[in-house]
Amino acid sequence: MRRAFFYFLSLYILGCGFQEPWNTQWIEGEDGILYVQKIDKPETREPYTGNLTKEYGGREDGLVKEEYNYQYGKMEGVQILWYDDGVRVEKNYKNGKLLSTDKVKGKPIKVVEPF
Repeated sequence: MRRAFFYFLSLYILGCGFQEPWNTQWIEGEDGILYVQKIDKPETREPYTGNLTKEYGGREDGLVKEEYNYQYGKMEGVQILWYDDGVRVEKNYKNGKLLSTDKVKGKPIKVVEPF
């Protein structure tokens, strides 16, 4: 049993170690659409669909974290902004257009400084 565990652990570590490096970049077009493409290969550019999260280690304005949802390069659904004083701002988007904004007071967020 122990031998099998170390065998699978070794395979897992080796499998994770030889992955291709992340070689994509984000580009916001003049049309306001967020694109993703492989670095130095503009022919691979396509509108981004999925979630995007940004975390900060303490900005002057207190912004700690942002979470976005994109569909075909345009903001879709709820965008959430978290601030260190506990304020959470939720913006609702449809096809890239802002529909509503809600501000919610919550518990303060502990900011962890980067290394």
